Amino acid sequence: MANKVHELRSMVFIAFAGLAAAGAWSADSPPPDMHTSEHAEPQIQAGQQIFLTCARCHGDGLGAPDGAAPAIAGQFPRVIISELVDFRPRYANRQDPRMEHIASLHLLSQPHEIAEVAYFVSTLPRGRVAAAGPGDRVDQGKNLYQMQCAGCHGAHAEGNERRAIPWLNSQHYEYLQREMAYTLEHRRPNMEKDHAALFQRLSPADLGALADYLSRLPPR
Repeated sequence: MANKVHELRSMVFIAFAGLAAAGAWSADSPPPDMHTSEHAEPQIQAGQQIFLTCARCHGDGLGAPDGAAPAIAGQFPRVIISELVDFRPRYANRQDPRMEHIASLHLLSQPHEIAEVAYFVSTLPRGRVAAAGPGDRVDQGKNLYQMQCAGCHGAHAEGNERRAIPWLNSQHYEYLQREMAYTLEHRRPNMEKDHAALFQRLSPADLGALADYLSRLPPR
């Protein structure tokens, strides 16, 4: 396990380094200390302790019953790392006041801390979410998904760990709809490059059907 978190810690460094290369750090806002060699090997208990803050909104990892917070239990560590970095206000690659605050807290100020909580979240058991869609557009959503999304997210929306593509099956209906809308409203820069053009070609009813289908897929 320690080797796994050590590998993830390196991924956090790479994520920060990529933002630095893109000019995401300003002169008066230096990057966090990336020197981690003095830290002991991270332990899963450390990630569990950090997750107590996450649990205020994400519960046991299955998210809020109304979809206000997404299901994250069992999500790929690389995805969690990427999102936590993107939520930092200085990078502004994702916008949400609650998560911008959480991602900027001292308990997530170092790469090993982000790696620890990402690994812990990935070990949480998945399950069906409560906030599924109405179920009246599942077939439409399935057809759209297979044509437009399966090439990257997988035939069963299982994602791709190596490419840091998140799973989407059994994700909250309201959350999925909200994030697609945010992408179209330029509130999710980290999704615009690969998704904005696609979403613009789809009607609101199409996007709702996609969310409906995905929310009802069993976790895999």
